[in-house]
Amino acid sequence: MIRETAEVINVLNALSCLIVSGPHVGANFSFSNQTTFCYLHDIQGADMDVCFFTSVFVLFCYTLHWRLNKNLKCSDLISDLGTFSFLAFMLAILTPVLQSLTVAYSSDTVTLMVVSFCICHLWSYDFESSRSTIEPQNTPVVRSPTSLNAIFVAAILLSSRLSKFTSVFLLLFQSLVLFGFGPFFRTELRNCSRHYYEVLTVSCLLMTSGVIFAMNHLIGVIYLLSALAIAFGGPILFIYAYRFKK
Repeated sequence: MIRETAEVINVLNALSCLIVSGPHVGANFSFSNQTTFCYLHDIQGADMDVCFFTSVFVLFCYTLHWRLNKNLKCSDLISDLGTFSFLAFMLAILTPVLQSLTVAYSSDTVTLMVVSFCICHLWSYDFESSRSTIEPQNTPVVRSPTSLNAIFVAAILLSSRLSKFTSVFLLLFQSLVLFGFGPFFRTELRNCSRHYYEVLTVSCLLMTSGVIFAMNHLIGVIYLLSALAIAFGGPILFIYAYRFKK
């Protein structure tokens, strides 16, 4: 996979993780609940599951970040923990306000707005950022402000349809991790090792496809085939079209 197509798949994986956080093993819920925007919506005990897997994901990525940067010191760890705690604290303060943001709006209106902002996120995302060869510590987190703002607004709209305070906080926190720090981590990993970057892409693709397949077999197969078409069909089509450049 070339760098741009791999980044497209990574962005789609992150978007899928935000909208569909995964099925609850042994839960009895209808097809309409299976296709709702979030695992946190109706399932008992979902908060603990999402909190656990999000925490494991953050710890894994940060541990790998330390392994990739041998020159980091304890002061850097304290600084990162301070930034992390500050963002989580501010998010917790804003959660009650954001939770009631769309009370006066219908679900159809919110759905249309979420889809629109997700499309805006994909359209304005800087997929060429994976070409960057600058040092990881100098890599900016925000590659495309428009794309980042669009997906955060979409996450806020989604979270405002949840009834529990903890569910709203977890969804917003997950969006911050996936779309705020995710691009920085992937760029850093790509600069250090293209092999590890592609292994991460394929692993996330398989896990995301597995989660979607467990919820709905047809959508899971379509998602996997679409990702494979992007990964291999895109470069082949580009090479074919390049013949007609002149």
